[in-house]
Amino acid sequence: MLPTPAAGPDSRPDEDAGPDQTQVLLALAQTCENAGFGQQTGCLVAACELLGCRWRENYPDPWDEMFNLAHGYALAGAHESAVLAMMPASSTFTGGRLADGSVIAQVLLAPGAAAHSRGARWLAMAWLAALLRAAAQHTDPADTLQETRK
Repeated sequence: MLPTPAAGPDSRPDEDAGPDQTQVLLALAQTCENAGFGQQTGCLVAACELLGCRWRENYPDPWDEMFNLAHGYALAGAHESAVLAMMPASSTFTGGRLADGSVIAQVLLAPGAAAHSRGARWLAMAWLAALLRAAAQHTDPADTLQETRK
């Protein structure tokens, strides 16, 4: 799906040898929008890994449980449930189908971290693409997590 960066011979362990994580999130969002039915599980598993790595390090409590649940739903084929399990409790999201059959979605994680998706064929993939784009804008999930923990 997405290329896995390999460390070069001159890279140090503390250096990011691959593409910027924001760019990886945005690339996965585009992949999700273009995903066929059989590709949804792969997109969801990749998103669990990317988002989990992004936030788990500093905020393990709610995220580990959310992403473990989302991963299980994804593997079971419950795609919409998997995406909903990844949404922080304080997030706002919408989605719907247009007359041409395409799907639109919007996700708001925190003020200034909102994104949308248009053109996906599946609601789960539209929500996931919007979530990934919002996460790419939302560099510090502390304010979202504070709401989640209440």
